[in-house]
Amino acid sequence: MVAATTGDREAGWREAYTRVRKNPLTPVDRTNRARLRAMGFDDLDPGVEWLDLGAGDGNLSATLLDLGVRRLTALEVQADLATRVPRSAAVAVGDGRALPLAGGWVA
Repeated sequence: MVAATTGDREAGWREAYTRVRKNPLTPVDRTNRARLRAMGFDDLDPGVEWLDLGAGDGNLSATLLDLGVRRLTALEVQADLATRVPRSAAVAVGDGRALPLAGGWVA
């Protein structure tokens, strides 16, 4: 799994997430694609393993799969939401803060 560096990537995600606002008339997939582009993920390597942490109802997972990602794990703490994640993703129900990461846990 490729780990993103926290500093620039985290700031980039926050900026992209708030700049590309959800519009009720814009399809979710289009909003997700715009956010990924704003973060610098223009060309997704389908061989890279992705983790959708806090996957919710799986709409970002669905976008990543549509863009050609083949190895995707979706982690969601709420079991009822996790059932909506596309089945072509590996789905796990759990708390991301419990993940064993080299630097500790996810804040």
